[in-house]
Amino acid sequence: MSRQYFLHTILLVCLLCITCESSVRDISCTVDNVDNCTKYGNAKCDTNNCRCMDNYYDDGSTCQKNRRRRNIIECPKRTLCNECDFCRAQEYCRNSECFSQKSIDSNCKADNECLSPMTCKGGTCQCALNQYWTGYTCSAEKSVNETCTANKECASTLNCSNGRCQCFPNQYWTGSACAAQQSASVNCNADAECLRPMTCAGGTCECAINHRWTGLTCAALSSVPTSVTLSATSRSIQISWSKPIDSKSTIIGYRLRVLVNSDCVVEILLVCSTGCTNVLIQHVCSADKRQIRENRRNTDLMEPISYEINQLLPYTDYTVWLNAINDAGNGNRSESLVTTDSEVPHKPLDVAASVVNSSEIKVTWKLSGPKPGITTYHIKVYEMVLNAQPAFIKGENITGFDKQVIQFSGLQAYWNYTFKVVAMTDKGNGEQSDMSSVVTTYQDAPGRVTSFEIKRPSVILTTMEVSWSMPLLRERNGIIKEYKIDHNISGTTTTETIAAESEIFQKLYYITPDRHYQIEIYAVNSHNQDG
Repeated sequence: MSRQYFLHTILLVCLLCITCESSVRDISCTVDNVDNCTKYGNAKCDTNNCRCMDNYYDDGSTCQKNRRRRNIIECPKRTLCNECDFCRAQEYCRNSECFSQKSIDSNCKADNECLSPMTCKGGTCQCALNQYWTGYTCSAEKSVNETCTANKECASTLNCSNGRCQCFPNQYWTGSACAAQQSASVNCNADAECLRPMTCAGGTCECAINHRWTGLTCAALSSVPTSVTLSATSRSIQISWSKPIDSKSTIIGYRLRVLVNSDCVVEILLVCSTGCTNVLIQHVCSADKRQIRENRRNTDLMEPISYEINQLLPYTDYTVWLNAINDAGNGNRSESLVTTDSEVPHKPLDVAASVVNSSEIKVTWKLSGPKPGITTYHIKVYEMVLNAQPAFIKGENITGFDKQVIQFSGLQAYWNYTFKVVAMTDKGNGEQSDMSSVVTTYQDAPGRVTSFEIKRPSVILTTMEVSWSMPLLRERNGIIKEYKIDHNISGTTTTETIAAESEIFQKLYYITPDRHYQIEIYAVNSHNQDG
């Protein structure tokens, strides 16, 4: 573009506004001799110096016609500017002085200070959003995979790598921006969204089968330990194994877990401590479970291993998990089921009897855990007659560790009983319990009186003797308070009551010969129950 100067409001020749540098004006002339001026064309002699005519300007060698555009006059070689003209292209006017317009990132106060098409944003010259400065203009930023020579050419989240706009490592293009690739088990829609070498499988980022994400890459897992054998006692499991056929990398430990119904009971870590890299191996069972950690040399981990797991429960189904550990973590695990053996039960405690009624007694006891196996209880019933030693009368079995109660029926009323309990498994009988406290069944209606006899003296025809004794001991069924006698001696049925003050009783009645008499005698207990 030629040197041009612009005027804001009215059109004037340059020399009317300010003094311009000029080669023409430096030529001397006289009114009588204008040849020195006319040879420049469109010049005239003015005050002994050549001057360009109106609407012409001095370009330094000759007079050129002013060019008009939208009321703007271009003036050459300006160093000063004012209201009557503008500076050159790629210049701006400030304080009547022309300055070069500024490039990208230069400080500015107004848009005209910046090279077009940049504007002043935030105090610096900038291209529009999503554009970059090529060195001479603003151009649209390039999207992913477009060719480039510098990072500035690429959209804000991209960088220029190998001649193309690309996301940074561990990022992927969403279609509008770069986003961080996802780690293991995070939701995804495509492989590109996952940290390599993971793929999007089933909607989440996953390593290939038998690989595990280490935090940096997918590492191959060890195969299962070989030659795994188990044996059990009532309180322990002995497990033996050999190294995996394909450990993928150096074995740095073994993880052994014992579970009941998927709940961890104990976890054992055998960790390489000598001759191996220092890799942190942590327990995975919760802290409230039993945790054991033992150190091993690297050579020990390559040899067959046998380990005894103690403090287990008898007659319990356990699942045993065993993993070899390499740099990738827990390898494929061996799973085994084993049941610990039963054992002889403990001695039952707190045997107690409570009376239900005159013929039933409930017996309870306690057997401390753990459950020793399939448990059968044998409950022995003893009676106590007067002051004699307890005498065994019968026994009854009940099976089930938690069935620690039984109710006996068919017992005698108002009779003393005591009980013992012994627990049994297939391993034998435990120690017999202590004797329970003696209890007495409730009273019931008394049995028949004994030795009941009616006789008449041979020489006295008007006298009748009635005698009887208390019911048998086992038939008294309570405390005999009195006897009732129903008779028709007087001609009508009458009831008499006699206190039970002895065991043998006699009663004399005066009768009339040749008459029929009926007498009934029955015992009455302290609860007024008639026999």
